[in-house]
Amino acid sequence: MRESLKIFINELLSKIKIDHLSLNIKKYYLDKYQQIINETHYLPEKCKFTERLYHIINNLYEIPKCKECGKNYTKFLSINRKYREFCTIKCAINNKEVRDKIKQSNLRNFGTEYPIQNIEFQNKMMKNNKEKYGVENVSQIKEVREKKRQIWNNKSKEEKEKIKKKREEFNYKKYGSKCSLQNKEIQIKSRETWNNKSKEKNKEIRNKQIQSRLRNEYIKLFNSNRLKGLIIPLFTIDEYIGEDDKDRKLIYYLFQCIKCNNIFEDNLASGRIPRCHKCFPKKNKFTIPHQIIVKFLIENNINHETEKHIGRYEVDEFIKPNKIIEIYGDYWHANPKKYLAETIMNYPYRKMMAKEKWELDEKRINYLKNKYDVLVIWEDEINNDFENVKNKISILLDKIKKYDII
Repeated sequence: MRESLKIFINELLSKIKIDHLSLNIKKYYLDKYQQIINETHYLPEKCKFTERLYHIINNLYEIPKCKECGKNYTKFLSINRKYREFCTIKCAINNKEVRDKIKQSNLRNFGTEYPIQNIEFQNKMMKNNKEKYGVENVSQIKEVREKKRQIWNNKSKEEKEKIKKKREEFNYKKYGSKCSLQNKEIQIKSRETWNNKSKEKNKEIRNKQIQSRLRNEYIKLFNSNRLKGLIIPLFTIDEYIGEDDKDRKLIYYLFQCIKCNNIFEDNLASGRIPRCHKCFPKKNKFTIPHQIIVKFLIENNINHETEKHIGRYEVDEFIKPNKIIEIYGDYWHANPKKYLAETIMNYPYRKMMAKEKWELDEKRINYLKNKYDVLVIWEDEINNDFENVKNKISILLDKIKKYDII
């Protein structure tokens, strides 16, 4: 039966093209059509008629199986294209012949077995990713990361262990260790490549890493619900340097209050929320010496602003146009009459020597003295010699005759 059918098909092919063979048999040779179906009964009912014709022409009695695994059946394409050699892409990649062909083509096109090792190929990939996704590497996109995590988390423990074992086996075959970085040759090569790079390139790499970190901080900070509806930053992402500088000194930035449009300076140290002093003034947390000075200024009708923000500092009392009064507590500012330079002051924010506190206060006063007249009054003076304090304030204001404050 099969031989007669084969002779019939060959006679038709001498008259007709192979592409029109199945249609011609269905229309004009219904008997032969049914005989071909009966002869290829081992094939599934829903298979294409061209697949049945292919089996008769090539004397096949079963569906071919995968070359690599030998378990799964392959897919039929057409009479001209035949069956696929492999059931899946994994089996195709695992086949040695296919791997050798890929390596040879990569050597011709890129000069290496793996195109990723070629610099030109890397640059093309980077450009394409920037044009399509706006990122050099696709793994930098959050959606891609989340998908990868979901895929990994959805896998069972057995599947994860199999993947880990395969990696370890591959690394053992190629590098002789569980991880490639444990191989001494690779460690030496990585050190050599790092040392061969110029210092400028290393600086560029580090600067890029720092910039990307700062940008992420800026975006997280000002898109968070914590600062929305309170302030507007008056500096860009490029102007944002961080919380502190190399000497660990706080960096102050300009902000604008959304409620009152007040522009002020503040820092962002350790999650601090910048505070507008008009909308959110400090409550009465003044020391007793400070309260005494405020009471004295009020009694003598001297206009003043308490805890005014000037530049990067807050001053205790500000009197227009350019007068400042600072009230120093004996303990909080380490009065030299009571404390030695090497005395350790146990402040709540940190421990420090009295000498260090004096240096910080001196820097602060020198900063203010560039534009303002500054008077420092100690707690000891207020408690023991308040008349002298009155004289100092009157000299600062130059208004002894107008305001009889002595």
